[in-house]
Amino acid sequence: MCGDIFGCRKIVVLAVGLLLASTISACSNWTKENINESRRRGNEIISALEAYRAKHQSYPAKLEELVPMYLSEIKSPLAGNGQWKYVTGGNEGKGFYLGFEGNDPDTDPVSYFSSEDGKWYMDTR
Repeated sequence: MCGDIFGCRKIVVLAVGLLLASTISACSNWTKENINESRRRGNEIISALEAYRAKHQSYPAKLEELVPMYLSEIKSPLAGNGQWKYVTGGNEGKGFYLGFEGNDPDTDPVSYFSSEDGKWYMDTR
């Protein structure tokens, strides 16, 4: 497969280096500033969710239902994979979770807001 042993070592070292670089870059957006800005954006969404609930007696099934009446746009979180995770209690209007996480649910951090107690949490796994 690889006739030159030194050439194979270079390929392995390069592959390991690229793997480490991609892992570090995937986690690099979990800075304190990005987490705080993501939570600030989340707080805007939370206010819109509460306004929606006040009018409709339940939370929306999807965040997109908040646009354009309650928000002009849904700004993505800067930390994690750049996507909001939103789970609602359904038609009963009971609570919701709003959060952001990394690409790997087993190892990446996750930050979420629970409407049950009105707090943001950070799980570093």
